Amino acid sequence: MNTSWVLQAETKYITSDLKVIGTTTNKGIFDLGAELSLGFVSAPGFYYTGLATDWQASGNDCSDWTDDFSGAANVGTPGSTTTDAISGSGIGACDGGGLAPLNFILCVEQ
Repeated sequence: MNTSWVLQAETKYITSDLKVIGTTTNKGIFDLGAELSLGFVSAPGFYYTGLATDWQASGNDCSDWTDDFSGAANVGTPGSTTTDAISGSGIGACDGGGLAPLNFILCVEQ
């Protein structure tokens, strides 16, 4: 079991309009491709995650999310229900260069 992690183990998560996002595993993560029913973001536009496809910190996180003009971060693919949801679009420049004028940050925080 993960500690200091906001997602609860074996819990169904839904949107405000009651669409099922997915159910977490006993480790409190989504089994991407198996349990994720709805992509994190359906609108166009990439988003930074800072995560590798195994849910571990990738080290690519815009200098611990403190610098939006240099560095890079792992980028998720909108609408994806596979590992692409957290790291499928590669690594993007923190200033949005090449991906979009501005990218969103996908985060989970307590």
